[in-house]
Amino acid sequence: MNIINEKKLRRKISKLKVLVIGDLMLDFYQEGKSARLSPEAPVPVVELMKEKFEAGGAANVAINLSKMGANVTCIGYVGDDLWGKKLTKILKNYKVNTRNIDIIKNHITTVKQRIISNSNQVVRVDHEKVLKTWKPRINIKYEKYDIIILSDYNKGVFKNNWFKNNGNIVVLDPKKSNNHLFKNSSIITPNLDELSILSGIKNIVNNNLVHKASKILIEKYGFEYVIAKKGRKGISVINNQFNIENIKPIKINNPDVTGAGDTVIAIFSLFYVITKNVRKSALIANCSAAMVVNKKGTVACSLNELINFSINNKINLSISL
Repeated sequence: MNIINEKKLRRKISKLKVLVIGDLMLDFYQEGKSARLSPEAPVPVVELMKEKFEAGGAANVAINLSKMGANVTCIGYVGDDLWGKKLTKILKNYKVNTRNIDIIKNHITTVKQRIISNSNQVVRVDHEKVLKTWKPRINIKYEKYDIIILSDYNKGVFKNNWFKNNGNIVVLDPKKSNNHLFKNSSIITPNLDELSILSGIKNIVNNNLVHKASKILIEKYGFEYVIAKKGRKGISVINNQFNIENIKPIKINNPDVTGAGDTVIAIFSLFYVITKNVRKSALIANCSAAMVVNKKGTVACSLNELINFSINNKINLSISL
């Protein structure tokens, strides 16, 4: 990206309005050190040194978009507990519009609590309560937005089968149990496990099987594209003519994949709505994912960081604007 394109790109991004609908979660990290095992059980005794909170799930998608400079609105729900207040505060600090987030009385906000000892995660404790009848209290004006992202973590936002596409570009990060969303989505971004479950093809170990599984989904649900996230193996893009393009991976030593899928869908969607070039958008999303897994914990991607990472790794991310 040269500096002229960068300026134009920032202006274009700043005008974009993105709606993120999905399961809002809080990532809670408790970090410490351990020098002995507990006498009560064969587990480490962790001396707590630091705590931090990060946005997870749909909230992490929203923050990735906002850090890039887009105008982002979130729809979902949290509880009226300490966790919910902390999560909405984090979103507001990143200038995400939280006015349409439903705060539910006597409800538990979804929290993933990770305890880290000597730089290694030793346990994760999940706090959650799934609502099966939830739907937004407001009448959503979908036409206001340039693109809609559905971040489905199967925590309740989409259980009630309320979302209907109103002619927007809709990009879905999927779960099998809410397949009513598939007919309402233009593009789907499964990882290999999700692709396997959704297609019925077990043990997807190569690009031929990725292509076969994606073809099944396109034929069944009418997607324009399947963006298959392959982790260490990069990304594959399959269109509705069943052509496949494979984006090569960027090697990262000891990656922390927490939140990488959120970054992929956020950055892909942002560049797709600007360029309408699915391959280039997937290439940029692949680069952004490599950047965030190179860091510990839940990390969002900014435009400056993305450009610097691409330059340092000699990746050409130039786009026509």
